Amino acid sequence: MAIRQGIVLPLLAQLGWNRDDLSEVVPEFQVRSGYVDHCLMVGYRKTYFVETKRPTQALADHEEQLVRYSFDDGAEFALLANGSTRIFQMALSFGRGRA
Repeated sequence: MAIRQGIVLPLLAQLGWNRDDLSEVVPEFQVRSGYVDHCLMVGYRKTYFVETKRPTQALADHEEQLVRYSFDDGAEFALLANGSTRIFQMALSFGRGRA
């Protein structure tokens, strides 16, 4: 939770995302097989899934799950972060959105 509150949400705001608009930055977004920490929407299109883990957690242990969430639920990109390391995946194809 601290990584989300202290790093991810402020970074999203700096990148131009309105983290207070629940139609743009959706927390605890339900996917077919679970929940992803944040779904970033462009219009009504799921574009980015953002999943955060504790700093002590190895991201490689969670990478496959996040890519599966993204592929199964149609998000084009996925970001997995633990505060010191981040993994960025392209789940489907290059799409229009924010960088």
